[in-house]
Amino acid sequence: MRRVLNAKALHEPPAWSRRFHAASIVISLGAGLYTALYYDNGSENHVLSSFRQWFFDKMSRLTSLSDQDLAELKARDKI
Repeated sequence: MRRVLNAKALHEPPAWSRRFHAASIVISLGAGLYTALYYDNGSENHVLSSFRQWFFDKMSRLTSLSDQDLAELKARDKI
């Protein structure tokens, strides 16, 4: 039987293990979002087509100006 001098070291993962685990989660989420939103599956509809359409509709509303915003900018001579 082997004598263990530092029993706590047997139960704690090394310091780099948490960083590696966090990095693998971030990379997996990034790859999943890329696949869901930008990967080209051709012209066929698939399971994620409705999510992709919803996401890009929301993004276009977020990044575009409404008619009221355009009128306000024209009134201020900003356009």
